[in-house]
Amino acid sequence: MFQRVSERCRLLVAPKRDTWQWAVDPTTVLVVLMPWLNAEDKHILRYSRLYTSQGLDVLVVKSEANDFMWPLNSFALAEQVYGVLKNQLSRYNHLFCHSMSVGSFNWTILRIFMKQEENSENVCSKFRGQVLDSVTAGAGKGGALEESPVDGKPQVHALDRMIQGVVRAQKRSPLMEWAIKSLSKAYFAATKSKTVRIIEDSLLFFREEPLKAPTLIFASRNDPMCDANVMEKLVELWKREHVFPVSIKVWEESAHAQHYIHHTEEYERLHEELFKTIFSTMPSAKASRAKPKL
Repeated sequence: MFQRVSERCRLLVAPKRDTWQWAVDPTTVLVVLMPWLNAEDKHILRYSRLYTSQGLDVLVVKSEANDFMWPLNSFALAEQVYGVLKNQLSRYNHLFCHSMSVGSFNWTILRIFMKQEENSENVCSKFRGQVLDSVTAGAGKGGALEESPVDGKPQVHALDRMIQGVVRAQKRSPLMEWAIKSLSKAYFAATKSKTVRIIEDSLLFFREEPLKAPTLIFASRNDPMCDANVMEKLVELWKREHVFPVSIKVWEESAHAQHYIHHTEEYERLHEELFKTIFSTMPSAKASRAKPKL
């Protein structure tokens, strides 16, 4: 089922290609899937089928709590993923990223790493679009915005939202969650220069240097780990300051990183619209090799 290509990366190959409806060769398109913490294979497969059912291969990048708790680990993961895309999987000419929850943090760190890496343009330029699902971010300390777009004083700081996301992923008792959360806050206070500052810098990069490719964002009002108001404000900011297609769907009620489960039909419809934006105008490999008429 999964083919391991590195310590944290597994490849899922589409069983067939005849369901692909666009001109570009599906064997040249790779989806980079960055799920939430501790995502089980059965859930990863459900999201992967969004793509394998269309004839696309999927590279699954595992997220771990240590990626967020010690961001230098996320940079090590970024180097690993970059190496896989540059070497083992260089045959793919078109890349698409689907990140969820803290997986979006790892996706941001990967983009930062590629920007800093010499001669990385060959990989960077392959990304054609992205889905950002349940991004663990907000306003305030460690936030994508300095202030909440609603009242200027976020009820929950962005860093606390991230901590909450990590704690929830451990699936412990309420008392144990409280203890882990308290220890995490103390830990971040003691390691600020190696943790909080890197997280803040990554969210600043996320805000100021978005991937300039078709983007679809999913969020919900009742998600304690993703501030939907902040995400809406970011979309406004990106539309005003950058030129690329970006849209957002916010449900009044849904569950963190489970929007596809609770709103399957609408999720798939919006996803199909995104793919249409990306691939409908992309020429086939045969057409792109054709010599121009003189």
